Amino acid sequence: MSKRYNVLKQSDMSRFSKDLENAIYSTIKDGINNSTYEIECPDCHKSFKAAVAKNICPNCGATVNLDVKF
Repeated sequence: MSKRYNVLKQSDMSRFSKDLENAIYSTIKDGINNSTYEIECPDCHKSFKAAVAKNICPNCGATVNLDVKF
């Protein structure tokens, strides 16, 4: 069920603005966390695709923790 706002009331406009901002941040955060990134292994210096989590370098087997600050 969607929320209803009376945009003529200041309190509802504030609530609408905050809800919209939260929805945008949530969508961006989900996109970042569900993507893969080309990174360089700190041990062997070869590139590979990694997700936001612990990753194993396919070249040397080193553990690489990819954490994206938002």
